[in-house]
Amino acid sequence: HIEAHSFPTRRSSDLKYQRMEMHYKRDKSLIGGIVIRIGDRVVDSSVRTKLDELQKSLMKIQLTE
Repeated sequence: HIEAHSFPTRRSSDLKYQRMEMHYKRDKSLIGGIVIRIGDRVVDSSVRTKLDELQKSLMKIQLTE
């Protein structure tokens, strides 16, 4: 399910574009949080990504006896 909204920005004088369009998409695989894509930039603060990063960190730890 995707929703699209178009609205004027508050600080449009500071931006290159006078208007922007936002598309919302629910992705249950994220578990929670948000992923924002603007052009080729991505800001990912999803729970899924945090768990993946934690798993990678834990895999690097070498346990010694």
